[in-house]
Amino acid sequence: MKQYYGQQAKMVIQPGKRDECIAQLKDIIAVLQHTPGCVYYLISTTEEPDVVWISELWTSKEAKDALATNPESVQAMKELTPFIASIAERAAMTVVSGFGLE
Repeated sequence: MKQYYGQQAKMVIQPGKRDECIAQLKDIIAVLQHTPGCVYYLISTTEEPDVVWISELWTSKEAKDALATNPESVQAMKELTPFIASIAERAAMTVVSGFGLE
């Protein structure tokens, strides 16, 4: 059975900066669309005004880890950092099944 690597993170954003943070995250998506191994990268919000949820799915943990060596993604993450107050929750997962995967 094929397994995927998934990660979800709850980012607490500096007050009033959520829209700017989302705009910066969209720049990261532009990089990820051409990154081998990235199945999806979702940006989500809830009723919490200063929170952004990120959901990622990769073909493997190694594919996700390789992103740290991509100069474009490293630069995009540096530009994102000032918007983030904290990463309140983070969960790494082994995804073993689901609709659209098999």
